Amino acid sequence: MTDSTESPDLTRRDGLKRLREGTYGGLFAACAAITLLTTAAIFVTLLSDAVVFFRSISILEFLTGTNWSPNPAGGGQAFGIIPLLIGTLVVTATAALISIPVGTLTAIYLSEYATPNARSILKPLLEILAGIPTVVYGYRPATGSARPSSRCRPGSSFRRRSPGSPPRTSSPCPAPSARR
Repeated sequence: MTDSTESPDLTRRDGLKRLREGTYGGLFAACAAITLLTTAAIFVTLLSDAVVFFRSISILEFLTGTNWSPNPAGGGQAFGIIPLLIGTLVVTATAALISIPVGTLTAIYLSEYATPNARSILKPLLEILAGIPTVVYGYRPATGSARPSSRCRPGSSFRRRSPGSPPRTSSPCPAPSARR
């Protein structure tokens, strides 16, 4: 502590600085308002869709039903959540059984056994992989754009048709009934 009798200057004499800080404050307030409005819009949309859904399906049937068959074309529809919950728990448990040991052993290797050179390469690579949402990893296989199974054409690799070449007249894979 100092025994200075001089009080600090708390006034803002620079008008441009005050204007700039006020603009930043307004910009941050606008961003906060947009975030709140977007969150409220999402909530209202989900709530309105849920109200419409639960007018036709009872909540008890939804929570205790053991069949999930939405059938958008009409006909027999069933909306029991139990199969979805069980599927979610199975996928979560399977993922945990794989990822916990692999992640733990990777962390132990990087911190205790890896050379500084290996660590300097592997750690940034793992951080990049961790930064990618897991949805991205599952998108390609889920959309069916993954390479066909090697069982379809033994001894040959999958190659895309080059531009200008004639289209294939037959499928590279045999019909499902012929594959046995």
